[in-house]
Amino acid sequence: MSVTETQITATTEITTREELICYLKEAVELEMTLMVQYIYAAYSVPNLVTGKEYVKRGLWSEEQLSFMCGDGEERMDQGARGLILGIAKEEMIHFLMANNLLMAIGGTFYVSSPSYSKVSKFYPVGLEMALEPFSKNSIERFMHLESPHTFVTEGKNQPQPGTDLAYTSVSDLYRKIKNAFIKFPEFISVEKGKTGGEHHLFLNEKTNTLFPSYQCRVDDVQSAIFAIDLIAEQGEGVPTDDKSLEESHFNKFRKIKEYLENHETPLMYPCLKNPSVHGEIGTIKVTNEVAKEAMYIFNECFGISMQMMTQHFGLRPTETLRRSYLMNASIDIMSGVMRYLGIFIMNIESGIEKYTAGPSFELPKPIIFITDHDKALAQMSAKFKELHTRAVRLEILPPSVVELLEYFVEYTRTLE
Repeated sequence: MSVTETQITATTEITTREELICYLKEAVELEMTLMVQYIYAAYSVPNLVTGKEYVKRGLWSEEQLSFMCGDGEERMDQGARGLILGIAKEEMIHFLMANNLLMAIGGTFYVSSPSYSKVSKFYPVGLEMALEPFSKNSIERFMHLESPHTFVTEGKNQPQPGTDLAYTSVSDLYRKIKNAFIKFPEFISVEKGKTGGEHHLFLNEKTNTLFPSYQCRVDDVQSAIFAIDLIAEQGEGVPTDDKSLEESHFNKFRKIKEYLENHETPLMYPCLKNPSVHGEIGTIKVTNEVAKEAMYIFNECFGISMQMMTQHFGLRPTETLRRSYLMNASIDIMSGVMRYLGIFIMNIESGIEKYTAGPSFELPKPIIFITDHDKALAQMSAKFKELHTRAVRLEILPPSVVELLEYFVEYTRTLE
């Protein structure tokens, strides 16, 4: 049963385990969709090296370079580009934490293809999910998506009259989920101390400092509430009079918006909105063959990284991800292959006049746990071999990407 089939309204609270599973799957989908939107917007911003070249060519001012890319010296000052990438990294931990909440009540690790090409009928009026480049409009949309439950902005967080809405904001969604865990502690079915944890790479400095041993495990009501509150604090910064608002996603986007309201938006890569290899409804099909091939490699790597996470939770659900070879390999794919390839794709002509292509984050197939793990590893190795061959044939991809694809052919083949 899905949330749409239950016809739950904005005022309805969760009363059954099945409803809670539906809501948690919705939360997982939302976190994934938010993450890829933020990554896409950040990748559309030229990095520091390219930004300096833009300054030399008169395309950017020194002030614009500083705001967008930072000064290149301080680790914590990476400009708006680094700020958005940092938010995307935290959305990954929210994706994993929502899955931990789901598995704590008897669900399985869940991955779905990002739904950025449609407007959710359960979401605030007029707020679409879309891959689009950095702009004042996209930043405003991100700010609305992360709005605190108590913060009303231009009516965007109000239910549409006459329609069934499951929730009116991300914060409202998690409020309902939190209330369900408090009211129905019996929904938790995992054994205390028998659940896995998350990877510290995705936790921010504040969380790492205050809770150095925290691994985001969910095995009772207290740990479930802690996880939900952490997601809320990082996203919306509630309560609004708390210091957490200053470091929240909502407030970071608001600061970027305030700058853009008083300054001209710098030149970005002219990438397509919702690019696609296949051209599904709501997307724009890329026609340049080189761009399509690079996007294919990117999407297949995205699928493998998600499959590795799924295999970990299917095989070793009680083990920490910090020592998981599958999780670490998944992170290496994201940071070592997808990051460089995604930025590279932003610089390739799309085949549509005046627009470049962009990473589309299209999962090539449904991600489900493969019970025969040797078979799963063999499939991954074979896919990496195919991707390496295609990358070599393209001849223009970054050498580091080609080398890592070749490395993963043998790495996945020899894993146990």
